[in-house]
Parts: sequence; structure tokens; C-alpha cells
Amino acid sequence: MHDFSEAVLRKCALGELIIKYMVLVASEQKMMIMRPYQIYAVKAIMDCIEQNRGNGYIWHTTGSGKTLTSFKASTLLKDNRNIAKCLFVVDRKDLDRQTREEFNKFQEGCVEENINTETLVKRLVSEDYRDKVIVTTIQKLGLALDDDNKRSKEKKKKGELTYKERLAPLKDSRIAIIFDECHRSQFGENHKAIKNFFPKAQLFGFTGTPIFEENATYKQIDGTIGSYTTTKDIFEKELHAYTITHAIDDRNVLRFHIDYFKPQNDRDASRINEEQQKLRDAHLIAVAPELNRLYKTLTDTLFLNVAVVRDVLSYFGEDQYGWFEGIELPERTKELYEAADKVEALRQAITATTVNDAKDFIAKAKYQDVVTEVRHKADQAGKLVEGQPAIDIMMTDVDGNVKRLSDFRGKVIYMDLWATWCGPCIQESPFFETLSKKYEGKDIVFLPVSTDSRATTWKSYLKVHHKDLPQYISQDQALKDGWCVRYIPRFILIDRDFKIVNAYAPRPSEEGIEDLLNSIL
Repeated sequence: MHDFSEAVLRKCALGELIIKYMVLVASEQKMMIMRPYQIYAVKAIMDCIEQNRGNGYIWHTTGSGKTLTSFKASTLLKDNRNIAKCLFVVDRKDLDRQTREEFNKFQEGCVEENINTETLVKRLVSEDYRDKVIVTTIQKLGLALDDDNKRSKEKKKKGELTYKERLAPLKDSRIAIIFDECHRSQFGENHKAIKNFFPKAQLFGFTGTPIFEENATYKQIDGTIGSYTTTKDIFEKELHAYTITHAIDDRNVLRFHIDYFKPQNDRDASRINEEQQKLRDAHLIAVAPELNRLYKTLTDTLFLNVAVVRDVLSYFGEDQYGWFEGIELPERTKELYEAADKVEALRQAITATTVNDAKDFIAKAKYQDVVTEVRHKADQAGKLVEGQPAIDIMMTDVDGNVKRLSDFRGKVIYMDLWATWCGPCIQESPFFETLSKKYEGKDIVFLPVSTDSRATTWKSYLKVHHKDLPQYISQDQALKDGWCVRYIPRFILIDRDFKIVNAYAPRPSEEGIEDLLNSIL
């Protein structure tokens, strides 16, 4: 106790603990003190930045609170005058939302949503203190640094600055970039683009499962086997580790249950080894049908659900029980994994770049069933790229009159796809109405289209909630098959020539929507 008091309760140490390593979670009315390993990790990052010692990664086991650790690192960097920006980069849209919610739970309003690349770029070049810490996806950041996409080329034609050109003032700035789940996504072209554009940036990775040579896969270069790519290759050095064994010792996770048995002599030992081998063989025979089913499912059935593919491959790769030791996953499985990445990229952002990447994959892919599914996704996405003809749909007004989307050709169309049961849709509705009034008399149609399955429910809602704009409802299959409407609210922007401007347009509540509308009017 005396040693603890000397180390922790000294005025300087206690003050530092309170100021830097305690978090008030206002929504839950509680005070959180970071655990020692979290503090050590944050200090390691701070020291690395203070001394400008390059990059590094934090290896903290699953469930150890990496989000809190990264939050404190980000907020402390916010007050570092030597750092222009601190970016927290995730690889999936759902993680983007989840991370923002967690950060804002720790400190209300500390990060805002970057609904599109334009919003991200504005925050990156902003000198506002609130914009110093930014949470974004690697896909959005990669698009901002890509001068070869269609949007950038059109900006060049108009004499406007591209996203990359607007970010040029940051090129030589000191920036801290923290990558979440860095074992998973920091090996592609987006990561290379980030490193090339920000040569003075310091990169930090958080992972619960780092990639070492033992669990790395070979890098293929023009069909030739190259070298391993490990977490260390990307992030240079391990700054701090808190592994599963540490977590067990600290009783933060359940221990493994192990039974020990010591034979009395060598003969008994030999007999027991034989019996154990027989048991193992019998066990393998017993579970073989299920294992074979899983393996067959993975290798023979087309999975393009990214989560499933990655989870199953991770399960096989971890070799938890030695059942798959020495088994090389077939080429088809590897191709399937790459296909899943291409499909996920299309889910994150439908652009000329993501569509072309999918088409490039199709051109070199060997397995027809994989090609077929990716081509289907790429063809769908290709129809929604800026400049493509808008997909027509049928809809009905409150009086039962049938209209087509193409009936509004000749005007700019800003369409709101919503439903009476959708909370976020209801929240956006007043903004949509207000925005429409600002553009009264302009050559633009604000078009609310309900996707409710029952017209009676929709009409009942409209009787209670008066709307100034003409209302429509549609169950046209083209919404799903053509426009790829999987979630709402969804906003679509179409120009006078009935061509797509943005199939995933900003919401009316978002900053920048008026600039976008004005640019095409």
C-alpha cells in the first residue's frame, strides 16, 4: 500500500491521472479511470509524437477497451500545438458510426459525422478547434486523395480545385493518423495514397490480432511470390502490448481450464500417449463431417457477405485447435476474399474508382461464379455513378394518380425516400420542407416518396402530419433492383437532363447541400 501511495498519490502523478487519464461519461453519470495498460499505451503514443520517432502500433487484446484508449490519445493530441490534425481511421461505415458514438459518449460533441467526401475535406482544411480530431473511413480519405476519379476530372474541366488540391496545404503538416483494426485494412492502395500524400504524418495502429510472419500471407506481385506483409512492416514498431495472457493474469477475461495428469512410469506414459492419440483421431472422425461442411461451404458456395467471409477465414487462419494445420486454403477461397473486399468498397462508396476496381478484378478473376456475383454488383453500382441516366420509377399521389419520375424531366429533382416507421426519416422531413421553401420559384422539384408497404398507413400519417409538398408513395421494384435502396432515409439528386448527380446525396440537414444544389441550378 505504501508503494502504491508513493507511486500514484503524489501530487504530480495524481494531478496527471485526473487531468489526462480520467473520463467523465455524462450520459451514464460515472467517472472512468483508465487502466494502467491503457495509460501506458497513450503515453507511448504521446512520447513517440513528442520525440518524432516515426510510426508504431498498439497490440491490445479484444475487449480491453481500445476505443477508450484511442479516444484519450486523440483528445490529448487535440491540445498538441505541433500536430495540425488527428485522424481516426476505420475501414467500415458501421465502425465509423460506432466510433463517433463512443467518442461523443466520452465527450459530447467532440467529433461530427462526415457524411461524404466534401464534408471530410472541409473539416480537414478547417482551422476550427472542433475539427482538429476527425473520425472517418479509409475509403472517404482515399477518395479525397484520388485525382483520377470522375468527380475530380470534372472539377479540373471546370477549372475548380480537386479535393486533393484543396488538401495541398496539409501535405507537409505534422498529422497523427490512428488506424483502428490495423491488421485488417492497412495494406491496400488507399493506405499507400495516405502515406504518399502525408509524408510527415505519423501513423499509429490499434489491433487485437497483429499480423506476424507466422500468420502472414505472401504478397503476390504479378503472379510471383513476393515477401510477407506484417503489421511491423506497416507501422515499424510495437509501442505497447497487452495480450490475452496479460488479460488472464489481470482477471479481465476468463481463464482456460486445464486438467493435468502425470503418469507413474514410462510404460504408462506411452500407453496414455497412444490412448490420447486414439481419442484425438476419434474426435477428428466425429467432427470431420461438420468441419468438412464448413470447409465445403467456404470453398464451394459463393459468399459475398463480407462479415461472413472474413469471420470464417479468420477462424480457419487462427488454427485454434490445430485441425487445419498445414491446410492451404484454395485459390478460389482467396479470390472470394478479394471479391468480398471489392463488394464492400462498392457498399462504402459508389464512384467511378470503386466500379473500375471491381471491373479490373472481374477481368483477372478465374472462377465464374465469383465473377458473376461481382459483375452483378459492379453493374448495379455502375448504373448509379454520376452522369448515368436516372432509373425511372412509378409512384402514386394521395389521390391515386400514377406518375413517373421521368415526368419531372427538365427540372432538377431532389428526391427523399422515406417511410412513416423510420425515425431518422421523420427527423429529416422538416429540413426537407424548409429547404424546399428556400428554392421556391427555382427550377427544382423537391420530391418526397414514401416506401411504406401499405398506402393506408401512409395516408393516415399524412392526415395527422400536414405536409406542404405534394406527397407520393412507391413500391416499384426498381427502387431495390435499380437504385439499390437498402436503407432509408435516402436522398437522390438528378439533373435537368434526367442524369444522376448523386445517388447518395447529402441529407437536407447537412452542411453543404445548398452549395451542391446551387452548383447544378
